[in-house]
Amino acid sequence: METGWLCVAMRWGISVLGAFVLASVLVDGVRAALAIGGGVVLRGAARLCGATCRRLCSVLGDRAAALVLRLSGPVSLALVLLAWLTGWQLGTCALGAHLPMALPVELAVVGHVTLVVLFGIHVAGTGAAWRARERGAAPFGDDLAAEDVLAAFLDTGGRDRLDRTMVGWAEWLAEVRAAHRSWPVLLHSPPAQPPGWIDAAVVMLDVAALAEALAPNWAPPHTTRVLVIGRDCVRDALVAAGTTPPGVPISLHGREDRAFEDTVRLLADAGLRIDRDPGDAWADFQSRRTCYAPAASALADRLGHSRLRHAH
Repeated sequence: METGWLCVAMRWGISVLGAFVLASVLVDGVRAALAIGGGVVLRGAARLCGATCRRLCSVLGDRAAALVLRLSGPVSLALVLLAWLTGWQLGTCALGAHLPMALPVELAVVGHVTLVVLFGIHVAGTGAAWRARERGAAPFGDDLAAEDVLAAFLDTGGRDRLDRTMVGWAEWLAEVRAAHRSWPVLLHSPPAQPPGWIDAAVVMLDVAALAEALAPNWAPPHTTRVLVIGRDCVRDALVAAGTTPPGVPISLHGREDRAFEDTVRLLADAGLRIDRDPGDAWADFQSRRTCYAPAASALADRLGHSRLRHAH
């Protein structure tokens, strides 16, 4: 008698566990399709593929490493679909421990179709987010320096045009930040060709930081917004990639061959009215730049973007 009750309890327990697995998989799929923060499976697959790619790239040449990095996103997505379908199949089998046999079979078929549809929606969203990220970074070509960008605005349209452009930069940075949370695989999907979104973000932030440091009375209203949103975008991505921003007193990341005195001279010649002594301006610029540039450099290394640059 006790054995009979124990068997019934075990079957019920297995069925409840199966129902929990099915609900978890379905919720994960719906969250992925609706881009609500990325589910557990999505984040796990992105981190697993990211860690695996880093280890492979550490022993491969630049071209082979670039190929591995480009495969990271598709492989992550394939793992997500495989995990969903496997979880759903196991859940239906467990649920069938106390249900008529026909129901789990029908449930498995309907569930697999539903999950494939949700997966397709998520893949389409990831692709659209990747293209939007690429479009925002496209105007910033290789080796484009912030002082050259700022000088160009001084020649054509001045402060008002730069402010309108900064509104677009702030919106793009906010979209990139939100996209990396909504589509976790996107963070580990490299740019089509270097320089990518990280380099573009640093140039945008450097333009804003230079304007605030050298000409605070002239700086457009949206410089602060660009600096705050851009800093959070880069630092959040670095944390999502599995590390923390380094703390450094001075940042020359990406500007090792550009003396600040030359930057001041170039912008003054372009027509910028310098409001600060160069020494004070340098200190102000560094107080802003150390909040994002070291994190951006660490993120580029973490995601392997520097290997992509070498491969090209």
